[in-house]
Amino acid sequence: MPGLTAPRVKTRRLGSDELLDFPVKANAVIYQGAMVALQTGYLVPATAATGLLVLGRAEDSYDNTGGIDGALTGLILNNFIFNWDNNTSTDALTQADVGLDCYAVDDHTVGKSSSGRSKAGKVVKIEGNQVWVAQGLEYL
Repeated sequence: MPGLTAPRVKTRRLGSDELLDFPVKANAVIYQGAMVALQTGYLVPATAATGLLVLGRAEDSYDNTGGIDGALTGLILNNFIFNWDNNTSTDALTQADVGLDCYAVDDHTVGKSSSGRSKAGKVVKIEGNQVWVAQGLEYL
């Protein structure tokens, strides 16, 4: 699936509410409602890459195109249970995956395979093509 190209509807379930701000990576474009991660200490949209620390959801949109690392600061909500799109085919999460780790595919999708991906969080519930995922520092 391609990444977001517009703000995403923000939905969540209760966890321990925590707003955190982080410097945004140079040339990163993060849309409101996107799954976000830290890459070398800077905020980026989640992608299918290793070495990312996936923390939660962007509270606003941030465009650091042409900016240097840290030119902007992004506010994120972490330590919550968020819903994300379920990946497709053999990488789709199922009811049998509840309680297990899932992995970032892009800034709005999670999947079962860890190959080439960073941990997104723990699967809490499957609802159709949506996956509720516990994310944040509390769940690492």
